[in-house]
Amino acid sequence: MIVHLISSYGVFLIAVVIALECLALPLVPGEAVMIAAAVYAGTTHELNIVAVIAAGMAGAVVGNIGGYFLGREYGYRLLVRYGGKVGMSESRIKIARYLFRQYGARVVIAARFITVLRSIAGILADANHMSWPPFLMATLIGGVVWTTLYGLAGYYLGDRIHHLAGSAGAFIAVAVITVVFFVARAVGRREEQLRVAAEEAYPGPLTETHRN
Repeated sequence: MIVHLISSYGVFLIAVVIALECLALPLVPGEAVMIAAAVYAGTTHELNIVAVIAAGMAGAVVGNIGGYFLGREYGYRLLVRYGGKVGMSESRIKIARYLFRQYGARVVIAARFITVLRSIAGILADANHMSWPPFLMATLIGGVVWTTLYGLAGYYLGDRIHHLAGSAGAFIAVAVITVVFFVARAVGRREEQLRVAAEEAYPGPLTETHRN
């Protein structure tokens, strides 16, 4: 399904989906689209990998900036009220707030690689009174690093599968899926540890009025 959409709409789809994911819509598969597009570019060469990476960067930066200004007015209230409907439970919001309080601007960069944070980093940046210049710099760095790493890795994988026949290509695909599985499990364990720490920092139910 994703590959079909990529083949139909190209880099425009990449930019739009990633931007939407960064506007507090974690169920939008921005990361999956980025990886799938890069693999598709490497396998078919119907998309230019530079264009794929550039589209991902644009979507990541625009989405984060949109989230930043959204958070200024009412984004945090909406996140607390309706976050559960889009996969952002109270515990995940608390984790994001906890990490932001601990690490500040570095979270904006790291958030590109963490599902829990990627969708709400912009909202929480403004909600935590982070000034515009460091936020913009962190957003640019995170967007460039994330899209370049994912783009080049996916492109290389697609190119190798394209050139390797039969069982060799299948072996690479299985190996990649296995690695992703174990990384996901490791992230899940880390999330549980952070959930405990965040609950200690923000005990009880969240309110729609944000306080540091």
